[in-house]
Amino acid sequence: MPGTKSTTDREIRLHLLVRHPPAGVRFAVQRGPTAACDLVPPVYATIDWLSFEIVVRLGPPRRAGPYRFLGPFVHGSPDARFVYLNSGQAAGDPDSCWMRRAKVWLEDITAEQIDAVLAEPGAILEAEVDGSGRDGGPVCASTRVVGRSWRVSLDRPGTAALQSPDE
Repeated sequence: MPGTKSTTDREIRLHLLVRHPPAGVRFAVQRGPTAACDLVPPVYATIDWLSFEIVVRLGPPRRAGPYRFLGPFVHGSPDARFVYLNSGQAAGDPDSCWMRRAKVWLEDITAEQIDAVLAEPGAILEAEVDGSGRDGGPVCASTRVVGRSWRVSLDRPGTAALQSPDE
C-alpha cells in the first residue's frame, strides 16, 4: 500500500536543474547547517543549465504526511523542508559581487512520487528552478520549482531537459 512501507534509512536521489543562471556566477548546493559547510558543485553545466544531484534520507512520518526528509542537504523545520542553492560568495567564489542563497522547497513532493522512486531502481525526483532573480542577479530567498513541480524521472538525470530541441 503506498505510503505505508517503512522508510527509515531509505534514500532517494533528487536532481535539481537550474535554468538560465546569470553568466559568470558560481552556484553550489549547500551540504550542512551553514554556508561555510561543504558546497556541492553542479554535476553538469552549460550556458543555459546547471544540474545538481543530491541524496536525501526518508525518516519516520511527519505530522503533515507520510514522509520526512533528512540528511545534510535538508534544512528547515520538519514540516517545511528545503534545500539551499547558494550563489556567488556563498557558493565559494570570494571574488563575486553576489552572496546569495535560495530555498528550494521540498513540500510539493508527494507520497506517490516517493513511492514511485522507491519502487523503480534508478528513478529520481527532478525539478527545475530559475537561476536568475527579478533583478537579473542570481535567484535568492524562497523559490518554487517551475513547470510541473517535482517529477519522477526514469531517464539519465536531466538529459531530456538539458538537450536543446535541435539535438
